[in-house]
Amino acid sequence: MSTLCWAFGRLKVPAPDLLDTLCARALPRLYQFTPQGLANTAWGLARAAHDAPETFDAIAEEVRERLDEFSAQELATLAWSFATARRATPRLFKPLAVALQARAAELAPQGIANTAWAFATAGISAPTLTLTLTLTLTLRH
Repeated sequence: MSTLCWAFGRLKVPAPDLLDTLCARALPRLYQFTPQGLANTAWGLARAAHDAPETFDAIAEEVRERLDEFSAQELATLAWSFATARRATPRLFKPLAVALQARAAELAPQGIANTAWAFATAGISAPTLTLTLTLTLTLRH
Protein backbone atom coordinates (compact mmCIF):
# COMPACT_ATOMS: atom_id res chain seq x y z
CA MET A 1 0.00 0.00 0.00
CA SER A 2 2.74 2.45 0.91
CA THR A 3 4.60 1.66 -2.31
CA LEU A 4 1.50 2.42 -4.39
CA CYS A 5 1.01 5.76 -2.61
CA TRP A 6 4.67 6.54 -3.15
CA ALA A 7 4.50 5.59 -6.85
CA PHE A 8 1.45 7.72 -7.56
CA GLY A 9 3.07 10.61 -5.74
CA ARG A 10 6.32 10.14 -7.62
CA LEU A 11 4.53 10.16 -10.95
CA LYS A 12 2.09 12.90 -9.87
CA VAL A 13 -0.68 10.88 -11.45
CA PRO A 14 -4.12 12.04 -10.33
CA ALA A 15 -5.96 9.00 -9.02
CA PRO A 16 -8.27 10.23 -6.27
CA ASP A 17 -10.52 7.17 -6.22
CA LEU A 18 -7.59 4.77 -6.00
CA LEU A 19 -5.83 6.83 -3.34
CA ASP A 20 -9.07 7.09 -1.34
CA THR A 21 -9.39 3.30 -1.48
CA LEU A 22 -5.74 2.84 -0.45
CA CYS A 23 -6.21 5.21 2.47
CA ALA A 24 -9.35 3.44 3.63
CA ARG A 25 -7.59 0.09 3.55
CA ALA A 26 -4.44 1.44 5.17
CA LEU A 27 -6.10 3.12 8.16
CA PRO A 28 -6.78 -0.01 10.21
CA ARG A 29 -3.35 -1.40 9.32
CA LEU A 30 -1.03 1.54 9.89
CA TYR A 31 0.34 -0.09 13.04
CA GLN A 32 1.77 -2.79 10.72
CA PHE A 33 3.58 -0.30 8.46
CA THR A 34 7.31 0.06 8.81
CA PRO A 35 8.63 3.56 9.55
CA GLN A 36 9.67 3.82 5.91
CA GLY A 37 6.19 2.68 4.85
CA LEU A 38 4.57 5.42 6.94
CA ALA A 39 6.96 8.04 5.57
CA ASN A 40 6.45 6.84 1.98
CA THR A 41 2.67 6.89 2.38
CA ALA A 42 2.67 10.45 3.72
CA TRP A 43 5.14 11.56 1.04
CA GLY A 44 3.14 9.99 -1.78
CA LEU A 45 -0.14 11.51 -0.63
CA ALA A 46 1.47 14.93 -0.17
CA ARG A 47 3.24 14.85 -3.52
CA ALA A 48 0.05 13.72 -5.28
CA ALA A 49 -1.73 16.61 -3.52
CA HIS A 50 -4.32 14.11 -2.30
CA ASP A 51 -6.58 15.38 0.45
CA ALA A 52 -6.53 12.67 3.12
CA PRO A 53 -6.83 14.35 6.52
CA GLU A 54 -7.92 11.21 8.37
CA THR A 55 -4.95 9.27 7.01
CA PHE A 56 -2.50 12.04 7.86
CA ASP A 57 -3.92 12.28 11.39
CA ALA A 58 -3.60 8.52 11.87
CA ILE A 59 -0.04 8.52 10.50
CA ALA A 60 0.81 11.36 12.88
CA GLU A 61 -0.39 9.30 15.84
CA GLU A 62 1.64 6.27 14.70
CA VAL A 63 4.72 8.44 14.31
CA ARG A 64 4.31 9.94 17.78
CA GLU A 65 3.96 6.49 19.34
CA ARG A 66 6.95 5.03 17.48
CA LEU A 67 9.20 8.06 17.05
CA ASP A 68 12.37 6.24 18.11
CA GLU A 69 11.97 3.70 15.28
CA PHE A 70 12.40 6.26 12.50
CA SER A 71 15.64 7.18 10.76
CA ALA A 72 16.58 10.84 10.53
CA GLN A 73 15.74 10.81 6.82
CA GLU A 74 12.30 9.31 7.48
CA LEU A 75 11.63 12.03 10.06
CA ALA A 76 12.67 14.72 7.59
CA THR A 77 10.45 13.15 4.93
CA LEU A 78 7.51 13.15 7.34
CA ALA A 79 8.07 16.81 8.23
CA TRP A 80 8.18 17.74 4.53
CA SER A 81 5.10 15.63 3.77
CA PHE A 82 2.95 17.04 6.55
CA ALA A 83 3.97 20.62 5.75
CA THR A 84 3.31 20.09 2.05
CA ALA A 85 -0.11 18.58 2.78
CA ARG A 86 -0.87 21.44 5.16
CA ARG A 87 -1.38 18.93 7.99
CA ALA A 88 1.40 20.18 10.24
CA THR A 89 0.43 20.59 13.87
CA PRO A 90 2.49 21.32 16.97
CA ARG A 91 1.27 17.97 18.36
CA LEU A 92 3.41 16.23 15.69
CA PHE A 93 6.03 18.85 14.90
CA LYS A 94 7.21 19.46 18.46
CA PRO A 95 8.26 15.79 18.98
CA LEU A 96 9.69 15.76 15.42
CA ALA A 97 11.79 18.80 16.32
CA VAL A 98 13.25 17.08 19.38
CA ALA A 99 13.98 13.87 17.47
CA LEU A 100 15.49 15.69 14.48
CA GLN A 101 17.62 17.89 16.70
CA ALA A 102 19.15 14.81 18.31
CA ARG A 103 19.83 13.23 14.92
CA ALA A 104 20.67 16.23 12.74
CA ALA A 105 24.19 14.93 12.05
CA GLU A 106 22.63 11.94 10.24
CA LEU A 107 20.85 14.14 7.71
CA ALA A 108 22.21 14.82 4.25
CA PRO A 109 22.22 18.48 3.20
CA GLN A 110 18.94 18.00 1.31
CA GLY A 111 17.34 16.52 4.44
CA ILE A 112 18.50 19.55 6.42
CA ALA A 113 17.04 21.91 3.83
CA ASN A 114 13.77 19.98 3.66
CA THR A 115 13.46 20.00 7.44
CA ALA A 116 14.08 23.73 7.71
CA TRP A 117 11.59 24.38 4.89
CA ALA A 118 8.96 22.14 6.51
CA PHE A 119 9.10 23.88 9.88
CA ALA A 120 9.09 27.34 8.28
CA THR A 121 6.19 26.42 5.99
CA ALA A 122 4.25 24.93 8.88
CA GLY A 123 4.86 28.03 10.96
CA ILE A 124 6.21 25.90 13.81
CA SER A 125 8.87 27.68 15.84
CA ALA A 126 11.78 25.38 16.67
CA PRO A 127 14.76 27.66 17.32
CA THR A 128 16.95 24.97 18.87
CA LEU A 129 16.37 22.69 15.88
CA THR A 130 17.07 25.56 13.48
CA LEU A 131 20.33 26.33 15.25
CA THR A 132 21.32 22.65 15.28
CA LEU A 133 20.57 22.28 11.56
CA THR A 134 22.55 25.43 10.76
CA LEU A 135 25.54 24.32 12.82
CA THR A 136 25.42 20.82 11.32
CA LEU A 137 25.49 22.20 7.81
CA THR A 138 28.16 24.81 8.64
CA LEU A 139 30.49 22.31 10.28
CA ARG A 140 30.41 20.07 7.20
CA HIS A 141 31.91 22.80 5.02
